[in-house]
Amino acid sequence: MSKQSPILSATMIDTLLYFDGPQLILLSDNSIHKKIIAIAVDQDGMDCYMDQPFFACRIKGDNFEKYMSGKADLLYLFSHASRNEYYFFDLYKEENDVVKLIRASDREVKNNDFWPGKGIFSSSHNNLVNINKEARYRHVFYINGVWNLIDFSQFYSKISDLYAISYLKNLKNPELIRKALTGLITPRLWTAGGSYFGFYRSLMNMLDFIQLKVAAIQYASPGQIELLGNRDVFKETISLIENFERSYNESKEAYHSVDKILTQEKLKTAKPSTDFSSDAKKEFVKKKADFILQTLEMNEHETFFASCDNNVLVYSKLVLSIYRRINGIHNFISEGRVEIVKDSVAPNAEKPVAHHA
Repeated sequence: MSKQSPILSATMIDTLLYFDGPQLILLSDNSIHKKIIAIAVDQDGMDCYMDQPFFACRIKGDNFEKYMSGKADLLYLFSHASRNEYYFFDLYKEENDVVKLIRASDREVKNNDFWPGKGIFSSSHNNLVNINKEARYRHVFYINGVWNLIDFSQFYSKISDLYAISYLKNLKNPELIRKALTGLITPRLWTAGGSYFGFYRSLMNMLDFIQLKVAAIQYASPGQIELLGNRDVFKETISLIENFERSYNESKEAYHSVDKILTQEKLKTAKPSTDFSSDAKKEFVKKKADFILQTLEMNEHETFFASCDNNVLVYSKLVLSIYRRINGIHNFISEGRVEIVKDSVAPNAEKPVAHHA
C-alpha cells in the first residue's frame, strides 16, 4: 500500500451486509460523487496495519444498477472497477460516516485474498427497506461452525430458490401453477447455468411483496440467520426440506439415474427440441423425475410437466435443478452448520425490523 497521505475521502451511504459487524458497505466518493463499494478483509497481506480494514473499488458506469438487479455479482463490480481504482480504508477511524481512502498498491490489488468470491449477489443483502407487512414472518435458521461471505450468499440463494418453488406449491391450484410456470419455462433453452438462474430469478420476481428478505445475521458459533417472508410459503419450504431429509437416499439414487442418462445421451447441454435415443429411456427419465418430486410430496408433478409443454427433457432438467438446490441445503445440514426448525416466529415479528448499521 502506498505510504502517501490518503488521496480522498468517502461518505458511508449504507451497510449492505452485516454479520458480526459490517461486511459490505456502500459509499459515495466525496470528490466526484461516484459510488464506491467495500468489503471487509483480513489484515494479512497488507503493507500497513489497519484495525478494521476494507478493500474498496470505485464503481464504473451503471454497473451498480446491474448488480442491484441481480444481473451481475459482487466480483463483477470489483473486476470492472472505474479505471482500476482500488482502495483500502480503516473503518475503525471513521468519523461522522466519513472514511479516508488510500490507494491500493498493484501487489495488493493482485492479491486474491482481498477480492470477493464468485456468486455473491445483492439478494443476500440484509438492508431492509419498505418490507410489506405480509412478508414480516421471521424464520430463524440456527448456524454453527465456520462461515464466510460466500457461504451466507450460497445458503441464501438456495433457500430463496426453494422458497420460490414453495410459493408455487402453496398456490394449490393446478391452473394457477401452470399459468405461473409456462411463461418462465418454455422460452428458455435449458442448456447452461444462465437458463436456470434466469428461471429462478424470474420466479422470485413474481412474488412481489412476499419476496424473501434477509432480516439479520448473527455470526457466532452458534449463531443464526433470520429471513423474512410469507408464513405459509415458509411452511412449504421447511416441509420440502424435511421430506428431502427423510427420503435422501431414494432421491439421490433417482437423481443420479436421470443425470447419468442425460450425460450418456449428451442431452445436458442440448436444446429442448432434442429427443432421447429411445422411448424406453425417455419413459424411464420421466418416471424417475416424477419420483423425485413425489418424495418431496410435490403432488403437482404432472402440472409441472404440463408447464414444460410435456417435454421430458425440459421437465427432467427442471426437476434436477430443484434437487440440486435442496441438496445444497442438505449439505449445510449434514455438515452440522445449519439446524432447521419447523416454526420460528421471532418475538415482535410484526414490528418494524431494525437495520444494522
